[in-house]
Amino acid sequence: DCSQWEDIWLSASSKLQEWDIVHEVAKFCGRDDASLDSIWRTSDWTQPETLRIVSNLRKPPSAFGLRNAVFDTYVALEGLKSNPESASEVSSVIEAGIQTCLRGWDAIPRLHTGAHQVFLHHFQMFVEMYETSSLYAALGAGGPALMRPQFLSELKGVLLSWRERLPSKWDDVDLWSDILAWRQHVFSSLNQSFMSSDTVLG
Repeated sequence: DCSQWEDIWLSASSKLQEWDIVHEVAKFCGRDDASLDSIWRTSDWTQPETLRIVSNLRKPPSAFGLRNAVFDTYVALEGLKSNPESASEVSSVIEAGIQTCLRGWDAIPRLHTGAHQVFLHHFQMFVEMYETSSLYAALGAGGPALMRPQFLSELKGVLLSWRERLPSKWDDVDLWSDILAWRQHVFSSLNQSFMSSDTVLG
């Protein structure tokens, strides 16, 4: 009974976007999956301290399934900024996430269910992470690389496609907040890199 109440409380708080409450309840109940979801939406993942907390909470891939794969992929993307040579490793992580989505999609019934929405949502996340992988490699190079026409053109293309690629207005609010949290992390990384670049070039 207690576990059921915990699930209801966490679900209700997430629907209301009360992520601070979700984090406190998840810590009390030992729910690392809910803790990660709250940190994903409330913390700056460009900061080393946040990444340390995340690395302590992350589990083997089978534990949280697709969610764990999303967090692993984002951590790998952040690593690209300090090690641009790891691009092939990041591509492998993204490819593994996409393959997990495809295998999961193939295993569910053809009749539309809520599971289809989950796999479509995560597939979109991995596609967007793939689109930004080359951008993150450029962020690692920094300085003049960020002012190159090729980088700016690619960045403009990605952002324009994101503007057209929003969840449906009938989709669950959690899907909206997940997509917006991911994009906010990308914008924070871009902003941080451009500010550092201005300091260096100035």
